[in-house]
Amino acid sequence: MEEENTIEQQLKTTQKKFKKIDSGIIVKLGEVYDTLLNTLESSAHSATRSNLILYGLPGSGRKTAVKYAINNIYERKTMRLIPIWIDAGVFQTENEFALELVRQIKELVEDIKLSKNDIFDEGFTFKNIEGYLNSQDGTWVLIVDRIENLVSQKRQSVLYALLDWLQNNQNSLTLIGITSDLKFTEKLEKRVKSRFSADHLHFMGCELQDCVQLIKKRFEKIGDTESCEKLCKQLLVCFDSQGIQEQLDLSFVQLMKPISYIINVISTMLNFIESKELENKIKNRELSKYIQELLRKALDLHQPFTGLMYIENLSIAEKQILICVARMIQHQKYPITFSSIQNEIIQHRKGLQFGSQIYFTQKVLQKATENLIQLKILRLQDSEEGEANGKLEETKNIILLVDYQQLRTYLCDNASKLPEALKDLAEV
Repeated sequence: MEEENTIEQQLKTTQKKFKKIDSGIIVKLGEVYDTLLNTLESSAHSATRSNLILYGLPGSGRKTAVKYAINNIYERKTMRLIPIWIDAGVFQTENEFALELVRQIKELVEDIKLSKNDIFDEGFTFKNIEGYLNSQDGTWVLIVDRIENLVSQKRQSVLYALLDWLQNNQNSLTLIGITSDLKFTEKLEKRVKSRFSADHLHFMGCELQDCVQLIKKRFEKIGDTESCEKLCKQLLVCFDSQGIQEQLDLSFVQLMKPISYIINVISTMLNFIESKELENKIKNRELSKYIQELLRKALDLHQPFTGLMYIENLSIAEKQILICVARMIQHQKYPITFSSIQNEIIQHRKGLQFGSQIYFTQKVLQKATENLIQLKILRLQDSEEGEANGKLEETKNIILLVDYQQLRTYLCDNASKLPEALKDLAEV
């Protein structure tokens, strides 16, 4: 009885703590993090700052990577960084963004009285900010999440003022912009673009080893801090099994799922475990198989496969879009957007002999993609408002909601029903 209660308590602790462990562990594994860290360090030690733009899906670890880099530098005492975090997506006007910047500077600079006009005049031109920043010992880092919202503002005045000031002054501030808009720089006005100099880092997808390390690091951290070390070690072994790694690869890596999604699925899997059944599986040495079954159950909950029932009745244009998405996943042609799908179809069409082509206009393909979104076969990442209005944004990342492996199996099993050009596109 005592052993059973111990396992039950260990399980409860593991279920409770897993999701709360810092999700930023994964960012230390990639070259992107190293580049970010090196850029911050070199920027702080040079007269001219190296500004950064971080691209990637929400939940891909961009903000956490910045936090880790800042903490890493601070802990090594190579310099003092003073971060200011602003989410540009929560403000309706440039004036509100400017006021938030002033507010945060006032909190960090002691014994000063600061108003918006002390930094901006009516045209949003920076004025006395240099003195305030230099009054503090350290390098300021302004992190602007959803920076693309400053591009949508009239005349992009705040962004222009900030970039103009950064370009023309010896300053102690580094700008880090975070965005999911892959065409962010293309939307800049000419005067803004002329003052914009930044390194570009892309947080795309996780490799299989990254997913496994992310999961295992969490179990290790729970085992180090709680009285459930034995259970965590047993669960750790499970994620070395070939079956589970194949599941992780198909469900997370090939579909480019962000870190937050991976954590939510594994957390759900843990919540499915019952202590008595867990004890029996451990005694019978069936723990890995048990965990694999629960992982599949958790994936079904987070990624329903019901969309496949609609495929038989899809139009040729809709099938072409869906097959193209599957093809791009197979060959890891990321990111997948409506624009990249169009380019893939165009390149495919060029390789076909004349007369065997199936040609659809951009308008037809756009409508086909919107229909697939309405059927919940595809989804636009981080674009709920656009989806609600029935709008398709060409640069938004497209996520496949149906099971990728089942889709590939369907295409192979039904190859004879596909038009000739679609057979070639699907590689079946």
